[in-house]
Amino acid sequence: MRKRGLAVPALTRLAKNSYYGSLVPMVRDAFLTNELVRIDCQGLERGDYKKIGCKLRDLVPCTLVTFDKEQIVVWRGPGYMPPEYGQYPADWESGDDGLKVNINAEEN
Repeated sequence: MRKRGLAVPALTRLAKNSYYGSLVPMVRDAFLTNELVRIDCQGLERGDYKKIGCKLRDLVPCTLVTFDKEQIVVWRGPGYMPPEYGQYPADWESGDDGLKVNINAEEN
């Protein structure tokens, strides 16, 4: 599964110090057609893209496959059903599916 995931075309490339608000809806939409989704995190710190992967696991929901080669690979899991609006807590609170992760460019 890891090798197949790394061979899938990247859904998007994450930049340092960016807002990843559209990432959750992008992954949910990609799961409608693909079983595996790869997100390119080249240039980010390993801890930063692991935080992003953990948030995706909670918000999409999905299964994390690997973080190899500065990539996040997620699997939609068996019996995936497309979500309906209002099904997730992120939809209830603000109506925004945005991913909010605090990533510091410099650690003291």
